[in-house]
Amino acid sequence: MDMKKSALIIIDIQNVYFEKGRYYLPYAKIAVKNAVKILTSWREENRTVIHVKHQFKILVDAKRLNEIHHKVAPLTNEIVIEKKYPNSFLKTDLLKILQEINISNVVIIGMMSNMCVDTT
Repeated sequence: MDMKKSALIIIDIQNVYFEKGRYYLPYAKIAVKNAVKILTSWREENRTVIHVKHQFKILVDAKRLNEIHHKVAPLTNEIVIEKKYPNSFLKTDLLKILQEINISNVVIIGMMSNMCVDTT
């Protein structure tokens, strides 16, 4: 795999999954710990990182809960895509961005592997 044409896409590692409630994931802390390892490696090699965050329809504390978890928060030079559907490509600019920066290989990590990661 040509790493210059590769991007790490981090999907939906957001605060909403870490707190008790409708979207709580019991193993979120383990998942983010593993994501940090991968993200750190990509950043050390100056590889492309793209963050995807879902806009959950939450009534209480929506802004904070929708934010990307601080342990994998995007740096200023990293791309952030906001989505409203499980598929990160549906009605977003993700494909256009990948094409514009000449990415042909992706590594995908994130939350809800049976939903948003799988759908993407």
